[in-house]
Amino acid sequence: MKPFLLEILTPDKTLFWGEAQGVTVTAIDGELQILPGHMPYANVLPAGKILMRDKENKPLSFAHQGGVIEAASDKTSILITAGESLSKSAEG
Repeated sequence: MKPFLLEILTPDKTLFWGEAQGVTVTAIDGELQILPGHMPYANVLPAGKILMRDKENKPLSFAHQGGVIEAASDKTSILITAGESLSKSAEG
């Protein structure tokens, strides 16, 4: 599958911006996985982790303090109040 654009942003910095194979988060109604071509979707994220695979299929993870996710067919945005990388070299 063709990767999609993923951005993970806080008010202060960009944690990730680039192509991704997939991203998994916990939304208020359960775990959610976004893959390329996902239908439009938006939800609230309680504090937790963001697990993703970049365009080379390398796993990356982030801890966050809550936020929102919005997915479209070719781009997913995750806007969080605060967060940090749990992986080495995660910033894109």
